Amino acid sequence: MSLWAFPAILSALTLPLAYWSAKSFFSKSISIVFSCFWAFSFWPIYLDRLCVGHGLLILWQLLTFVILGRFLNRLIERPSIGLALLLGICTSIGFYILFHAAIMVVYVIIIVTYAILHCRSSNRKQLYAFLFSFFLGSAPIISAWLRLNHQSDYLHYLWAFKNNVSPLSQLKVISLYISGLFWGADTYNYSYRAFGGGFFNPWLGSLFLIGLIQSLINWKKEINLCLICGLVLFLMPAFLTGEVEMFRMVLALPFILIFCALGLQNLLESASPQMSLISFLIILIIVAFSDFYRLEITYRDFWKANPSVSLHYTKSLQRWKAYEILDQQAKKNGPGIILTEFDPTPYDQTLTIATYPFNAARNPRLECSKSTWAGVITNVNYVPYLYHQIPSSQWFPLSVGLDTSQDNLVLGIIPVMPNTSKTIYVWLEMEKNLWPITYDLFQTPYGQLNPNISKMLLQCRSSINNDPFLESSLDEKQFLCDMSNHDAASALKYIQQAIALGYPAAHLYNDLGVVWFTLGNYANARKCFNAALRAPLNHTQAALNLSRTPHS
Repeated sequence: MSLWAFPAILSALTLPLAYWSAKSFFSKSISIVFSCFWAFSFWPIYLDRLCVGHGLLILWQLLTFVILGRFLNRLIERPSIGLALLLGICTSIGFYILFHAAIMVVYVIIIVTYAILHCRSSNRKQLYAFLFSFFLGSAPIISAWLRLNHQSDYLHYLWAFKNNVSPLSQLKVISLYISGLFWGADTYNYSYRAFGGGFFNPWLGSLFLIGLIQSLINWKKEINLCLICGLVLFLMPAFLTGEVEMFRMVLALPFILIFCALGLQNLLESASPQMSLISFLIILIIVAFSDFYRLEITYRDFWKANPSVSLHYTKSLQRWKAYEILDQQAKKNGPGIILTEFDPTPYDQTLTIATYPFNAARNPRLECSKSTWAGVITNVNYVPYLYHQIPSSQWFPLSVGLDTSQDNLVLGIIPVMPNTSKTIYVWLEMEKNLWPITYDLFQTPYGQLNPNISKMLLQCRSSINNDPFLESSLDEKQFLCDMSNHDAASALKYIQQAIALGYPAAHLYNDLGVVWFTLGNYANARKCFNAALRAPLNHTQAALNLSRTPHS
């Protein structure tokens, strides 16, 4: 509950800010329509269900518009140095949320500079105050960003023209974004979007076009020109990337909905006040029902229709299955010792977060000594060894019925008894030693190397206690770390060590075969793939890899 409380609170705070931000630039009626569309349309509600930075980014954007509006409204009669300083600080805060904020920063700087230089009653002190507070607030994050290797950071990865992309190819991406606004995009590639339509529903789409066309006709008005330029500018984070992800257009949401409000005003300008109110309420009900249906029915049914689709959306059904089993176990037998660090993939911590309320290993309010059971999630190919070591354990394959070649996981439920407690607490010690490593992995910038990871993994070797499972698990983590660092020699060493000193599971042989294949040693690669096929349990791609490996 606490996980979703934060984005829900952020979403609720955007409601008054949506009204105040619009009221700073438009009439009261337009502001009410805008805030109503904000309250009942898909994206603002959708954002409160996602624990990602975009919800906070939208909140910051609306707050900045509120302060910007007050600053511009007072610029003619009562210029305020204090508001200029506040606006500068507020603008700089965006850099600490997401790099998408750079577009908003450019937009605000252009508007403030233009307004001050073209206002007769103001002087440049307000501009200097704004720029001073902005650079003061953003200097730490900008200086840190300048020290990064931008050839491998996330912004460089997204940039469309890093690999000499043809203009025609990029135009196709832009056309997919534009069509995605009205009709939707490819649902099998990207997760953050509305299903059963485009970025907005047909009614909001129609109002948006009416408002946009009317603004283009009257483009000489400063407010219309600002809206048109703002819409184009805020679509740039999407248009300048090499792939389609509708979530990258989220900063354009205030402009899109204000065009919808203007479109509705234009549509009803000749109607009587009573008829306008009735028409507005009818349209609002239709919009609210349409987007509620898309969010609560279409969106949810999409995942149910074909579970394999979830894998294309990086939604782990395996970890969801594990949670359901662990949740039932906790309801029946109370909190348990849940070990999640033996999951080969450290970047999906959904299970760790979901089980926290009843995980005595992580929750400080719970005592491990009172737990009567333990749970461990790991690669399914370890099961023959683990079941032999702990016959009282139960193992639940999590990949049954799923089309996946990676992360073939299994969940083990182990009763805490005198003959199992020693093993469980040895594993728990290793689990706790691996926590800082997982944390450091998440703190490492995208595409950057972290030499501390290997050092920390070496320090964990003191916790192996001659346990083959721990030996293989730790060496496997080192192997994956070396492979991500493109260090094939070190990766080869550790995957061989995992097999020689630990339990020779099928997936380890398969991984070793892949390394030999990469190094061009096809004979050794074939030996390893054959060894995987002969393992007691083989849930790997070894057969496929063997068929693709030359004999010499």
